[in-house]
Amino acid sequence: IVIEFDTGEPATGYTQSYGYSFTLTPGRRVTAIRLGLPAFGVDFTRFAVDPGKANNLGFRFTPNDFGTRDFRAEPLAIQPDGALLLSLGSSPLRYERQ
Repeated sequence: IVIEFDTGEPATGYTQSYGYSFTLTPGRRVTAIRLGLPAFGVDFTRFAVDPGKANNLGFRFTPNDFGTRDFRAEPLAIQPDGALLLSLGSSPLRYERQ
């Protein structure tokens, strides 16, 4: 998620099962929200937010909507503690033996 403002740098983050939230700094207005999933080849789409209109934006992601990825021959980094790291975009996935 990228949240654009009328001034300053955008806020960036990612969603989890509990969603995503951020704290709005007084004096800054949200002008757009960009959503994307680079790890699955889904480019960011920009949704404008118009402060002069009523905006009620809700987004729901269903994992099956984004297709599947072929993990065959995908390289894994082996960590000193034996965990495996799969690099997908900017956030690697960590797998640990249970």
